[in-house]
Amino acid sequence: MGIHRIVLAHDASVSDEAIRHLYNSIIPPEIEGSVITLDETIEFFRENVVKGKTMIIVESPEDALYLLNNGLEVESVNVGGLHHSAGCEELLSYVYINRNRQEKLLEIIAKGVKVFCQDLPDNPILNLTDKTLKLKF
Repeated sequence: MGIHRIVLAHDASVSDEAIRHLYNSIIPPEIEGSVITLDETIEFFRENVVKGKTMIIVESPEDALYLLNNGLEVESVNVGGLHHSAGCEELLSYVYINRNRQEKLLEIIAKGVKVFCQDLPDNPILNLTDKTLKLKF
């Protein structure tokens, strides 16, 4: 079963007309797409029964953890785009981890949510566990 809905949950993008337009222009017509704040995302899924698969895109592990800590239930989190920034160590060519990211991902794992890395749909999946995230910073 394919994805039926894609939500970009990002506070700053809601007020950026160019980002909203770009995002909406790349969503295929058969998939519902929306750009909403983190709190609107929580409220939407609290108030609606959503059928089919939904992908929620967030900017960071902090944002994913915010959603989880505020009642959003998800099966898994894909960290397929944690790009390099100061103080990060390469975990994969497309996933860079620093202490803060590590702590947030470990909190997500502790909630019983599957965390994995996959940059493209046909590429292999690497499951992250508390053992694979034991980098030293």
